[in-house]
Amino acid sequence: MIFFRAERIVGIFMAFSTLWLMPSCKATHGGSGVKIVGGEEVAGAKDRRSLGATVALYTGTPEEGGTTCTGTLIGPSHVVTAAHCLFEQEHVYLSFGVKQRGPNHKLKVTGFASHPKWTPQSSVVYDIGVVTFEGALPPDMKPVALAGADDLKTGMDLLLAGYGLSSQTDEKSAGTLRQVTVKTASVDTRRKVLIIATNTRMGGCNGDSGGPAFIDQQGVLKLVGATHGPSEDMEEVYCDKGHGVWTMVNRYQGWMKCTFAAKGKPLASLLDDASSADCRAPMKMGPRHGRGVGPGVQ
Repeated sequence: MIFFRAERIVGIFMAFSTLWLMPSCKATHGGSGVKIVGGEEVAGAKDRRSLGATVALYTGTPEEGGTTCTGTLIGPSHVVTAAHCLFEQEHVYLSFGVKQRGPNHKLKVTGFASHPKWTPQSSVVYDIGVVTFEGALPPDMKPVALAGADDLKTGMDLLLAGYGLSSQTDEKSAGTLRQVTVKTASVDTRRKVLIIATNTRMGGCNGDSGGPAFIDQQGVLKLVGATHGPSEDMEEVYCDKGHGVWTMVNRYQGWMKCTFAAKGKPLASLLDDASSADCRAPMKMGPRHGRGVGPGVQ
C-alpha cells in the first residue's frame, strides 16, 4: 500500500490522517511541504546536486485541499513522479527550490499522466507518472539523466531527496528540501522496484512520494527510482524506522518516451524498452488540469 503519498492541505490545521484505509504517514497542514527522515537540509549540505533536479508537486486546489508530493526533473520540460500522486487529479502545480514556500519559479503545467496500469489495488507495481510544463528553468535547475536498466545493484548507495517529513511525530517539519544516503537492500527487476535497508532511521515519509533515488556514477547523479511507500515486510508502518520501496523509473523509459511525445514534448534521451508496450493512454490536459505556482502554495 501507499503511505508516503503526501500531505493533505486543509485550512491551517495539521493532523495525521489515513490513506487507502490503512495507517499513513500523511499529514494535514496549512500549505507547506515536508522533509526526508534522517537526512540533512540540502541548502546547507556540502553536496547540493539533488537541488538541481528535485521539484515539489502539489495536486488539488488551495481552497479545496490537496496533496504534496515530490518529483524529478529529467528533461527541460519533463518531470517524473509517482502515479499515485496524479491518480484522478484535475489540478497539478510545480515549484522549485530549497523551500517549497520560498521564492519559487513560475511554471505552467501543460499535461500529466499516471501509468495506465496503475491502480490503488496494484499499489507498488506501475507506480510512475509524468508531468510536462512550459517556461524557462531557473539557472540552478538541471535535468538529470536516467541510469541504465541494469546499473543498480544490491548494496549500492542511494541518494534520496524530497519535501517529506523529517519525523512522523514532527508535524511542523515542513517545507524544506532534504536528502539522505541509504543502502539498496534488494532489486526486484520483475516488478521494477527497489527496496532500501530497513530499521536504519533513514528513508522517506509523507510528502516524499514520487521523489528521486539517485546513484552516483563517476561523480554524476543518475536517476533510478521514484518513492512509492513503505517496505512491504514492515509490521509497523512508521516512517522514523527508516524503510521504503522505490519504483525503478529507469525501467519505464519506453512508456515515458511515448507519453511525453503524445503531449508534444518528446524527450530524445529516453530509450525504447519493454514498457513501450504500455503506450496507450493520452496525457490529461486543459485549463483545469494544471498551472504553475509563484511563491509557494498558498
